Formats: sequence, structure tokens, C-alpha cells
Amino acid sequence: MVEFANEIECDVVGYYGDENYVSIIIFNYVDGKLISKNEQLSPYYDEEIQDVISSYLVQYYSTNKIPKNLYVNLDENHLEGLKNFLEIKVQSTTKAKAVTLLFNYIHDMQKNDLSQITQLQDYDIKRYMALDTATRKNLELLEGNREKTKKVYCSFK
Repeated sequence: MVEFANEIECDVVGYYGDENYVSIIIFNYVDGKLISKNEQLSPYYDEEIQDVISSYLVQYYSTNKIPKNLYVNLDENHLEGLKNFLEIKVQSTTKAKAVTLLFNYIHDMQKNDLSQITQLQDYDIKRYMALDTATRKNLELLEGNREKTKKVYCSFK
């Protein structure tokens, strides 16, 4: 589950545009925890994808609860328009970009409905220790030093 330590209530929007369709997903967080996601597949013609996303979000938040913060990967003009309409903090951040990239990748790989995505895991590098190559080798974490058959304590695929 993704947890935002500093965010009490926010939405993170990811989207993917392909030919004449755009797929939009909104992750809703309350008390820093992912509580729901909303998906939409919409056709679009002769419009910029950021215009489509902005219009969709205006419509979406006219009937859904407006969060205290919104993260979406849009240019400054679209962010400012949403900020003025919704009267909340709207940002294009690394988290929104990461969700958009992840969503694009999964969409390309799966080529089908993404309703099976129910959770994301946030990764905070400060919570982990980095080990250099020599240390990993000496600790025999990935491979034994003497024999290839030696017990390995973790593996990466």
C-alpha cells in the first residue's frame, strides 16, 4: 500500500493516451492511505491530451469529493487552471509523474483492463541501506564467494 507520510488527503492522477483514446486513473488517499481508485477510458479527437485530462478532472470533481491536494502530470497552464477551478493545491510532482509512467508501462505490457491494480507500494530510499559491490560480494548476499552452490540470502530478478 502507498502511504504518504505528509499528506492527509490527496489524489494522484495517472493517464495514458493512445491513438484516439485516453485512459485515466485517479488514486484517492485519505489519512495518507490508498482507499480507492477510479478508472475511465474515454475517446478524444483533435484535442491535446492535457486539455482532455483537465476537462475530465473538472467534470470528475464537480460530482466527487475534492481532495486537499491533487497531483497530476500537467504543464503549468493546465495546473493553474485546475488550481483556480478547484481552489486547492494542484501540483505536478515526481509522484504524479511516476504514477503516470508506471500506468503507461503496465498498460503497454498488459494490453487489457487494469482493474486488478488495487495497491501501489511507495519506496523511500532513506529507509534502506545502500551496499557497494565489494560489501555485497563479501557478505555473499547474491552469490557465494567460494562455491556457486553456497546458500544465497536474497536474490534480485
